[in-house]
Amino acid sequence: MVGCRGWTGPVPVPDGVAVSMWTSLFFVVFFIFSQNAEPDPAAVPGAASEAGPAEERPTSRLTRQTWWQADPFERTRYCNQLAEEVDAEKARAVIMAPLGSSAVERVREYLALRGAALPPPNGAFFEPKVKLSTTDTRRTRSAPPPPPVTDLLLGVPYTTQDDARNQLFADLAERGCLLRGLGRLKDLASPPVMFEAAFFEPTLIFREEITAALAEFGPLLVPAFLEESLKNPDREKQPDAYFRSRWARFVLQSTPSGNPRLNLQSATLDLQKKLMDMYASFQVAEAIGPILSFANHEDEELRAAAREAIVTYLSTGTTRAKMGTVKTAGGQETQAVLYISARSQAYHAVKQQLEDVTRGDYDRTTVGEELARQLFRQWDLARMKKHEVAFAQALQQAKSGDLDGAVDAYRQILAFAPQIPGKDRMAPAFLLKARQSLEDRDLAQALQYLRLCLLTREDPLVEADLYYLLGLKEEAAGDRPSALLMHRMALVRNPAHLHAAAAIRELDPMPRTPVGDDQRTGLLLAFLAALGLFVFLRWPTAKV
Repeated sequence: MVGCRGWTGPVPVPDGVAVSMWTSLFFVVFFIFSQNAEPDPAAVPGAASEAGPAEERPTSRLTRQTWWQADPFERTRYCNQLAEEVDAEKARAVIMAPLGSSAVERVREYLALRGAALPPPNGAFFEPKVKLSTTDTRRTRSAPPPPPVTDLLLGVPYTTQDDARNQLFADLAERGCLLRGLGRLKDLASPPVMFEAAFFEPTLIFREEITAALAEFGPLLVPAFLEESLKNPDREKQPDAYFRSRWARFVLQSTPSGNPRLNLQSATLDLQKKLMDMYASFQVAEAIGPILSFANHEDEELRAAAREAIVTYLSTGTTRAKMGTVKTAGGQETQAVLYISARSQAYHAVKQQLEDVTRGDYDRTTVGEELARQLFRQWDLARMKKHEVAFAQALQQAKSGDLDGAVDAYRQILAFAPQIPGKDRMAPAFLLKARQSLEDRDLAQALQYLRLCLLTREDPLVEADLYYLLGLKEEAAGDRPSALLMHRMALVRNPAHLHAAAAIRELDPMPRTPVGDDQRTGLLLAFLAALGLFVFLRWPTAKV
């Protein structure tokens, strides 16, 4: 009996059963291999052949007219494609397109039924309340966040009975997708469009998404929001301007964009200059300290912009302090200074810095601009003295034989003090490094050292060598006309440059009249004319 307990011998199997078992095993193996094998392109309808074109990237093929008829997944893919290819100017034309109030109200009703967080229809904005109760805080955390408006619009079902409804929801969903793209596009052109959309009636429903997206912009947010946040319009007379200013102030204060120090540290150079000019023009007191620290920066361009901003602080605005009523310890009310103006704060900050630098040895004056000029002069003298000390140490390194260390110190000094006195003493070290680079066949390094040499001392012979090396570089790149031009410029600087002349003869074997030989050519032509006239007069047939 097969499978009997205690049986260890072979089990006899009939011949017919064995054949059927081997046949079944063969069919099972054949089925497995047929499933794992690659399909034949000729047998699959619509499959591309091996010699066909390359596969295209899987992007949505929907258009603006047909995308709303697709399912929500295809709509989301089309929405992401719009967000990736967004352009600020083109997106603004679509986002700010007018739309009827009745249509907007219809969409608001649909979104409200599905739990979306919508601002009031009049655009009013109120800061979120601070949760001080532990119970309220726990309850708020446990509640799920409201669904994004754009996602709700993308999930609206398509209907064949109401085409106007389809166009309405498709239009607003497209605006939401473009606003998402602007939120991902970290550029100065995005925040102004998003600011307008946050108070535009058709796109008012996206304000929560806009507020969340603006938190990631950092210093790029300041140019579009700073001026509006500093306004203080009357709520009764100018309700729209009041809520716009309130929302702009909330966005700046609730994000790192409201910290001037962080903005100036993380921005690019051009944006830094723009931010300093704006902070100074609008008298933002929190930016005085960071800007004053940049006024002594090593970068010359940044330092000049910061100093100009400090002078703007000290020359504009008012010096009047803000007065208010306070209560003393006895409960009596009295008038006191609540805070001083930004101009006065800048004056005291500059004065404190000047006293620290000069230890009190400066010209006393109440004019803020004059104090700033004295402070800047002291900083420049201290910086130049520091570079002069470094220059003297670098010269000692060069004398002791440490050429590499001296050249590195020279380059550091030239980067921050290009007009330091005695910089022509750096030229021999740069020339020696250029010669070593040429011996090592490092043409690019030799060109760099020759340029540094010309920064320290203007020498026509060095300029000729520089143009000759530039010609060799162009010749190696295959640009024959540029190489000829560089070699000829080398001859202009140094007519006795043998290598440049040889390079010109090699590149341009056709004889040409050298530059400056016009007089010699004229004399030769005059001699030939006189010789011809003499031969003509002395010719026997010319005699009568």
